Amino acid sequence: MDGTGKQGILRRNVSIIPDILGDDLRIVFVGYNPGERAAQVGHHFAGRNKGFWRLLFEAGVTPRLLLPEEDHKLLNTGVA
Repeated sequence: MDGTGKQGILRRNVSIIPDILGDDLRIVFVGYNPGERAAQVGHHFAGRNKGFWRLLFEAGVTPRLLLPEEDHKLLNTGVA
């Protein structure tokens, strides 16, 4: 393959969002294939729905509703 087909174009446009990990975590969420919006902005679970962040807050995992660009703040709660 020369990278000009659809698969080649997709491979070239894939953005890697760095893992956010720390010590003494009580929960680690593992995702794969970031959504298009998450890849564009470089933050985990940044899609329009943002259900991930709302559910973390409603479950009492975070003290307030975090925005995707605050994904690094999850470490303060023992979550990554």
